Amino acid sequence: MMTAAQMEMIANDYAERAFFVSGVEPGVILSDFEEKAGKVASGALSYEEAQQSIRETLRQQGYRPPATGQGGIQDLSSWLRIQVVMETNAAMAHGYRNWYNWTQDDSTAAFKFYRSQGREDPRYWAERWNRARAGLEEEATEAVSSGFIRGETVGYALAASDIWIRLSRFGTPYPPFDYLSGMNIAPVGAEEARAAGLEVSRVRLAPASFNATLESNTISITNANKKKIRRILKDAVRVKTENDRNTTFTYTDPNGTRPYTDAELAEVLSGDFPEEIPLRQAQAFRLAAAGGAVAGTLASLYLDRLLDRLASEPEGDWYARPADVAAASSRQYIPVSPKEEGEFTYPITSGHVRKVEDVAGALNVELSTPYVLPVKWL
Repeated sequence: MMTAAQMEMIANDYAERAFFVSGVEPGVILSDFEEKAGKVASGALSYEEAQQSIRETLRQQGYRPPATGQGGIQDLSSWLRIQVVMETNAAMAHGYRNWYNWTQDDSTAAFKFYRSQGREDPRYWAERWNRARAGLEEEATEAVSSGFIRGETVGYALAASDIWIRLSRFGTPYPPFDYLSGMNIAPVGAEEARAAGLEVSRVRLAPASFNATLESNTISITNANKKKIRRILKDAVRVKTENDRNTTFTYTDPNGTRPYTDAELAEVLSGDFPEEIPLRQAQAFRLAAAGGAVAGTLASLYLDRLLDRLASEPEGDWYARPADVAAASSRQYIPVSPKEEGEFTYPITSGHVRKVEDVAGALNVELSTPYVLPVKWL
């Protein structure tokens, strides 16, 4: 089961996502309506065509109008998309909590993919499963059913398999895998996984953060609304517009696991963020660098995430202070030296030393040595 600190971290992740969505979505919706209204005014679109275009945009976002309101302009109210987005993200928060808990459980070897909710017009998830499985045959079984009937299992795959991300419309390894899909996952043990034909692996990767792939896409958003979004979210968002006018708003995930180079991560952690998104990884790093005891606290989880993101790993042997190694159970950060000198006499050859110069420099943190070894890697 998750600890109180882990549950608090996930709750913080969800609060960040909610703030990001609330900052992006109104501007996206407003631009969509402004564009359609402008085309109607210029004669480029009829009123009916504009209605149909907006209705299609909402359909792609997963919105299904109530039977009593179908066909009316009330179907196209801007709050509907926001409602759909927020409900989907709430479902993602639930899916992520379960997935995080299961992936940290040593008894979880794989997941089964099954239909948990019935649908009048279910999608062909068996075909989608087999397409996603291409090249991953050793990690996932072939589809064993259509998945049309509630309770039916479509297939089994290792918990760490890439098939889960390939299946997802949202690029996440946990449900929901699409809008209104009705599909879910459940953990299975090694015996059931082997019976399904899988070769069970004991490799257990650190789970990605809830917001590691968070982004929002739209077409033809105005520059004015882009600026409004940037003013609200500051360095929490990066905006990229392609030649086809498709604009992507990407969450920078300062407290999560979105991958960066060390230099890029340093830039993110030293950025200008709204007060609704405290820089918890940066705070944890400062605390640990100052010698603070963070093991077993919420700060230790954020420090773990930060150190896992660092890519630079110096070669060769390194040395730690014996006293630090002896106190490893109460500290999450151990300074090391590239030379055996002074108090640094304990040899470290694990290859897990992380270079932190870029982050330390960006955060104006002075360290006695330029590298650290997290306790969990000893």
